[in-house]
Amino acid sequence: MRNQTIAGWAAIVSALVLASTWAIHSTASDTSASDRQVNIREWDVPTKGSHPHDPAVGKDGALWFTEQMVNKLGRFDPATQNFKEYPLRSENAGPHGMVADREGKRASIRRR
Repeated sequence: MRNQTIAGWAAIVSALVLASTWAIHSTASDTSASDRQVNIREWDVPTKGSHPHDPAVGKDGALWFTEQMVNKLGRFDPATQNFKEYPLRSENAGPHGMVADREGKRASIRRR
């Protein structure tokens, strides 16, 4: 009996997922990707040769990244268009990537 109940709930959940997916896609714009206007802006990282790597967006909208070859973390604020760099204490740390926590308060940094 329990397996039948679980199977019944699984069928209901699957039907809801399919229905909501259909609703989202049916209300989406018919504009194709080639019809969209896209603007790409680029900024130079202050330290040349730093090899910026694996960006993560903070809760405040700032872009955090590692500067793998110069042992720094970088932060770019799109609102002010300013960079700030933070040197790491470890020599040749080789920071490789960042991941912010759900609240955007802490970051995890991987080494290469």
